[in-house]
Amino acid sequence: MNETEQSPQLVPLRFDSAGWQIMCQPEEARISFSHQGRLWLTGATFSLASGNGLIRPQDCGSAEGVLLRSACDCSYTITYAGGKPKTALSLRFRTSPDVPGIFLKMLVHNESASPLIIYGFNIIEALGGMASFWPGYGGTNGAVFDWGFQSLSPAKIRRTGDSYAAGISEYYLQVDPGIKPFMGENQFISSWICGLCSGTEKEKALLGYLYPKDQAGYFLYRHIDRTEDFLARSDAEGLTLAPGGEMTSEELYITLGEQEELLLSEFFSLKGPAAPVTAEVQCNADYPRVGLRARLDAVGSASAPGKDARASARVTRDTEAKAPFFDTVFMDADLTCETAEADASLKEAVFGIKAAGYRPALWWSPFAVYRDSDLLKNKPQWALQSNGKMVPAGAINGRKLAALDATNPEVVAYLSAAAQRISEDWGYQTIMLDRLYLAALIGQRHNERRTRIGTFNDGLTAIRHAVPAAFLIGRGCPFWPTAGLLDAVDIGAEQSGSRRPRNGPPRNHPLFLLLRGRGKSRASEIQPLNNLLLRSPAGGALWKNAMLRQTNLWDRFTPKTAAALAAFGGEVVIFDAPDADPEFETMFAALHAPGQNCAPGPGWMTVTAIRTLTIKSEQRQGLFVLAVNTGSSTEETAINPAKLGLCTEESGIFVFDRFACRDLGITTTDHDILPQQKLAAGDSQLLYLIPDAGMPVIVGDDLPLSAAVAGNYAHHKLRISINGDSEHERITGNVFVSVPAGLALATASQDCVQNANVDGVFKIPVAGILPIDLQLDFHETE
Repeated sequence: MNETEQSPQLVPLRFDSAGWQIMCQPEEARISFSHQGRLWLTGATFSLASGNGLIRPQDCGSAEGVLLRSACDCSYTITYAGGKPKTALSLRFRTSPDVPGIFLKMLVHNESASPLIIYGFNIIEALGGMASFWPGYGGTNGAVFDWGFQSLSPAKIRRTGDSYAAGISEYYLQVDPGIKPFMGENQFISSWICGLCSGTEKEKALLGYLYPKDQAGYFLYRHIDRTEDFLARSDAEGLTLAPGGEMTSEELYITLGEQEELLLSEFFSLKGPAAPVTAEVQCNADYPRVGLRARLDAVGSASAPGKDARASARVTRDTEAKAPFFDTVFMDADLTCETAEADASLKEAVFGIKAAGYRPALWWSPFAVYRDSDLLKNKPQWALQSNGKMVPAGAINGRKLAALDATNPEVVAYLSAAAQRISEDWGYQTIMLDRLYLAALIGQRHNERRTRIGTFNDGLTAIRHAVPAAFLIGRGCPFWPTAGLLDAVDIGAEQSGSRRPRNGPPRNHPLFLLLRGRGKSRASEIQPLNNLLLRSPAGGALWKNAMLRQTNLWDRFTPKTAAALAAFGGEVVIFDAPDADPEFETMFAALHAPGQNCAPGPGWMTVTAIRTLTIKSEQRQGLFVLAVNTGSSTEETAINPAKLGLCTEESGIFVFDRFACRDLGITTTDHDILPQQKLAAGDSQLLYLIPDAGMPVIVGDDLPLSAAVAGNYAHHKLRISINGDSEHERITGNVFVSVPAGLALATASQDCVQNANVDGVFKIPVAGILPIDLQLDFHETE
């Protein structure tokens, strides 16, 4: 065993050769991490942090005791303590590169005599290598993950207003920042902020934990999420666990070491000592007609009806680790042409997969249909249209695809019925939903008022409601709109960039040369980010370009950070100016040619030293600036966050715009943000800036996703209009307005405003039936 990491916030722990157990007092809430014989520990050391990097030390109890392995089912028990009723435990992993992965499952048992309020338990960082987190609600490569409330709850029903985490998760912090657009004492912080840490001694200083009074402006508070099923409300009471009660999470898979580049998927496979086994399976002749590819990874021979079509799957079978492989069957959205024989074969495959010791899974592209399919021949109006033609949606095996229009009620009903057939009739309780971005393509829809990302949410919601108990895995999808709807999100690398994808561009394609580096072999950790940039939709728009050339920046802009940034949705552009390297001129011109829709957005910068990353979204929640010292020197570099154009060879500012087309005006940077901050090379820091356009501006709302909020300011009056897809819908929530210095609310308007803070952000409660019109009157102060 390696020595335990020492720091002022870490309590030294004693290890023995058998394993370990961490005991604390007095709260007696027990968390059991059970790997069921599949826990990999070689070269790993663990340490328990008392609030380090998560909450202030005074908010968390200290750990004491000795680490021992329990004899029951190879589980490891941690009891944690806190001096306050709301506390948190952070567990830090220090690993070596040869640790392939860890399977964990959380069980919380309340052994006290009084109810225990659960706000979430957080696994903080994988410091030694890459990490992929696959719990009940998705994950990110290397990013921090939090088990939220719903993943701890035995019930899998998503309840509006529950304070739980999904997709990209959120942490509970008991702090009172200076910049509070979302108000409330109890806030949740997005986990990706902790993911920006480098895991060094500067971690706490980087996020402001060493200076509680200066925490304002350093944290992004995710009180608002505009996805109606997924609201981490500041007034949530948590989840009460009765005395003697238990909660169990989904199984968590963390890969901690060097990634195996040739795995089919990180989610389905685990690097192990056993040699690969290739199984070939005979498939029914009708299968290619519906895009079916069976993967029955049983050892030995396996058979299915038919002799004219064959499909083989290369898999890795690890007999020692017994990794929970998923055997999958793939198909597009068209289930109408399934014959009785194919239907029976699909059901039979479930029994064969279970007999082999695996979970049956169906790989389904719900929004993708072959253009020449019987489904679209009978229902051409179901496809997304553009100028009277079907919108191009890619191709599989040379057959062109179309995208289903999820604003069409008939399509929604069809998706629901298809999901129920897959799960209930055929018996596939695990479903991999692929090409989900097709629902958000640009085109003419049945309901022209519905936004693309709203359409995406509608289609996915229909599938989730049809199969509430199924384990849904999303691929090719944005993060936030899937929150509360998916159990996992796969953004991992399916194959190395060193191999040419089938039906894909050759390795000498200009874009591949830019991504991999001409004549150089890129590290495997870049592949997951390439998948994000090249395949994932962001707020309904595909990533347009990903030009990765500068080593100094890219070495520090790891997939851990990039995956977290991608969680915001919107359109992402990583751009290197043409004048930085003549080789970019041709590619830049091609990507920004008419019709490519790559125009720069608000906050967009063109610099020669670093890339510009702009994230746009329909969710209006503020302006976020990430300051990154990209220099290779170990010396600290001073940056000035007030100068958004400051981008030198050693440092830069990334601007995240979540106002979409809203005019940002002038950004105020003098509220609780020091003129200069010092960052070591490779470190980063998050700043939250309130827009100051010289007049009141709507900076956010926590209304349902379908609600459209607009504001118009004239003659000292701010008129707020709230509309939705359907009239007479009752909604409740809040709208947040930033008021610049020199203006004050008139007496008549003060009754409808709550909790104005020192930075001039006002919370306006909204309750009523759509459409809703509000008016705030202002006057100038002396």
